Amino acid sequence: MPEGERCELSDEFLKMRRLVLRERARRERVLVENARIKAEDVAKMLKEDYGVREVYLYGSLAWGGFAEGSDIDLLAVGFQGSYWEMFVKAERIAHPFEVSIVFYAGVVAV
Repeated sequence: MPEGERCELSDEFLKMRRLVLRERARRERVLVENARIKAEDVAKMLKEDYGVREVYLYGSLAWGGFAEGSDIDLLAVGFQGSYWEMFVKAERIAHPFEVSIVFYAGVVAV
């Protein structure tokens, strides 16, 4: 194509491109919705089984940008029990998503 000339895109190409973009957006919405459900299920388990008082969602699932390969980031307050037992349960519940759980234990000034 000579320099300066524009390439005209066919109506069929533009139609298919819109379809692809709509499908991609739909898949992203479903992914986020499923991850949020998994996050809620993990939070419920933490509260019921490990005495956690509060669970906060942070990271890309909370602030946007969650995509395939993203993990579920949770901050838990008041954890009691076996960390590794809890982590195995959380991973099973969150599957197919990875989960990262940070525990807030409080800070004491010295």
